[in-house]
Amino acid sequence: MEEIFQLCDEITILRDGQWIATQPLEGLDMDKIIAMMVGRSLNQRFPDRENTPGEVILRAQSHLAAPALHSRCLL
Repeated sequence: MEEIFQLCDEITILRDGQWIATQPLEGLDMDKIIAMMVGRSLNQRFPDRENTPGEVILRAQSHLAAPALHSRCLL
């Protein structure tokens, strides 16, 4: 979405199919645009996530999709 600032002079925000605002880009930043789009302020655009791998729940081995493909193992 960063290219909006390079390509546009004005922005129109829609949320859930409803018009929210039409404003000049001057004075807006990405956080303000996102807040108008989602209806609230976001503290973190990409919050940290914790992921601890657990046991394997699906394992597929030696399956061929087509004769031209070589056997692959998915873990």
